[in-house]
Parts: sequence; structure tokens; C-alpha cells
Amino acid sequence: MPEFSPIAMFAQASWVVQGVLLLLILLSVMSWVVIFNKASMLRAQDRELRAFEQEFWSGSQELYSFHSKVMQLKRRTDIQEIFHEGCLEYYQLVSKQGASNQPTSAEAIGYTVVRRMNVTLAREAEALELHLPMLATIGSTSPYIGLFGTVWGIINAFHSIDPSQGAAMLIQIAPGISEALVATAIGLFAAIPAMIAYNRYTERVDKLLTAYRNFIEELTGILQRDALTK
Repeated sequence: MPEFSPIAMFAQASWVVQGVLLLLILLSVMSWVVIFNKASMLRAQDRELRAFEQEFWSGSQELYSFHSKVMQLKRRTDIQEIFHEGCLEYYQLVSKQGASNQPTSAEAIGYTVVRRMNVTLAREAEALELHLPMLATIGSTSPYIGLFGTVWGIINAFHSIDPSQGAAMLIQIAPGISEALVATAIGLFAAIPAMIAYNRYTERVDKLLTAYRNFIEELTGILQRDALTK
């Protein structure tokens, strides 16, 4: 009786099907590495954002003191980096316009400070979205790669039919078809987690970026009010 264990089916498959299976296994491993890394990173980003907002909005420190504390950190989180760049640009603007005896206008803050924070936000967004397109690619292409291996294997199975065997031909081609169908199963195994993770992580990244944009708007208002008091 033919051996139907996965290893035996892989060994008995044609070299094309074997190549497809190896490729799908590699894609699956790559997607799981990205999934675990992204899960860890996004959990850390959520935790760091909540901790920063709690400290920032507690009002326990003045803006300048709080920025000085953040500026001295060896490693800044995404939200801390946005805050630092915004405040740094603001204090440079105040110093420059103060030297020329010009008041710092809300328009100047909106143009220079917000632009710098948005540039920082774009850089952080690129890091957050890193490897997400890979998950989308794996999720969308793996079923087709597996289907290609299945079709190729079934074609080989039918080419191996001996017409003289009559009714026994089904038993003859059954192992080949089983081996071919494994490619579709592995393709789905690689695709489904990748697509679920892509959709889930894209949603979480969008929420983080929305929170960062909201903070930029709120910090801009604080800086504009601060400029009016100087």
C-alpha cells in the first residue's frame, strides 16, 4: 500500500512539486517570523504611547522641563521622537525670531514646527509598516503557487496512467494526486495566517498613526499658546 506520510509524499513528488513545496514552506516561515516580530513591536508601541501620554498630560512638568528630560534619553520611542523634533524646531524658531525682535506667529509654528513633526511621523510610519507588504504578497500569491504545484502534479499523475490497467488506473494515479494536493494545502497554510496578520497589523498601525497625528495637532496648539505668552 502506498505511503501517504508527508515526508514520503514529498520524496515521491516530481522535482517541480518539490520546489513548490520548499518555496511555500520558506514563505510560511518568513511570514511567521514577521508576524511574531510585528506583534512584539506593536505591543511595545502601544505600551510606550500610553505611558508617554499619561506622563505628558499629567501636567506634573512644564513643557521645557519635560522636553529636556526627553532630549536626554539615549533611545526615544516614536511618540517621544515626534515630540522632541517638534519642540526642538519650536525653540529654534523662537530663538531665531527673538534675536530679530520678531514675535513667533502661529502661522510660522504651523509651517515649520508641524512640517518637521510630519517628516518625523512619516519616518516612523515607514518603520511601522516595514514588512507588512511582504505579508500581503505572501497571502495573495501562496495559494496560486500551491495551485501551480497541484496542477503540475495532477498532470504528471495522469501522464502515468497505463490504459491497459482499466479500472485499476485510479489506484495508480491516487498517490500522485494526493502528493499534488499537498501543494494547495501548504499554499493555504502559508496564505491564511499572512493575510489575517496583514489585515490586523494594518489596522493597528493605522490606529497608532492616527494617535500620533492627533498628538501633533494637540502639541501644535500648546506651542502656539506658549508663543503668545512670550
